[in-house]
Amino acid sequence: MSGRCGIDELNIFIAVVLIILSGASYFTQNAILYAVEFLILLLLLFRMLSKNIERRATENRASIKLLSPLTKSIRRWMHRIKDRENRYYRCPRCYARLRVPRYRGEITITCPVCNHNFDKMT
Repeated sequence: MSGRCGIDELNIFIAVVLIILSGASYFTQNAILYAVEFLILLLLLFRMLSKNIERRATENRASIKLLSPLTKSIRRWMHRIKDRENRYYRCPRCYARLRVPRYRGEITITCPVCNHNFDKMT
């Protein structure tokens, strides 16, 4: 494997898509999904075994730039799922994201950005 591209962020994303399509094709038994799954597998192997490292690195940088909003929102969503002690709200005036403690009943939240007060249940 020396001199080969190996695994990068785009290959990991392609592998995740491949796993999702595998599950979908297993339950639907659709021949088109099997064909798409096979083509994606070939793409994954081609990228991993390629010796054109500069080209694959360029593709990887472009994919990171394209997929960064999606990965950022997924990370934020996963953090909110794990954070069971706080609730998250948006300020109705400036739309800043605010974190308040859970299980306090109805509280008045003051936005630290614009000093707007509003009431919410936690």
